[in-house]
Amino acid sequence: MIMEALAAAQGLFGIGQKIASGIQRRKAKKDFTNYEIPTSASLALDQANSLASQTEIPGADIYRSRAQSNAANTIEQAQRTAGSSSDVLGTLPGVQGNLDQFYQDIAAKGANYYQENQRVQRDALQTMAGYETERWRQNELMPYMQALQTSSMTGQAGNANIGSAVGAGMAIGTAKWQMEADKAEFEKWKAERGLGTPSNN
Repeated sequence: MIMEALAAAQGLFGIGQKIASGIQRRKAKKDFTNYEIPTSASLALDQANSLASQTEIPGADIYRSRAQSNAANTIEQAQRTAGSSSDVLGTLPGVQGNLDQFYQDIAAKGANYYQENQRVQRDALQTMAGYETERWRQNELMPYMQALQTSSMTGQAGNANIGSAVGAGMAIGTAKWQMEADKAEFEKWKAERGLGTPSNN
């Protein structure tokens, strides 16, 4: 009976270890400090996203308005000082040419500005992806791997204890069966020879 009780206790202990291994996996995250993405990286990405679709340099509308105002002032000055209407008309191609050149320049600057904003956005996204990967590694992967290792050791110990308990139980059962078989064989042997249980007389 003592051996059976010990085997049962060992089995229960092994089951407890198996349960503990599962609990250790679930509690793993609580043992780690969460990795946080730097605020500066998030702000940089927000700013990059807000500028990525802009195709004009800042203040482009103001520059255009000034250029148009300057062209109008030039024509007005020509009208006041020109000797004839043909003189005024002669100034128009130059004024229009300067204005067209300005429009081309500001459009080119806008295109360069757009390309640069796209590059900045790509860099910010790549930087954020690196931080996201690191956050996953520290907050998810590392706790899981540590818990898996710890729970695996506990689980293996539990399996060993359960296996030992089962083996011990089977050994005890086999021994009891063998004892009963030997006892029955001995009683049969005595009966065949007319031997009874010795009297106390």
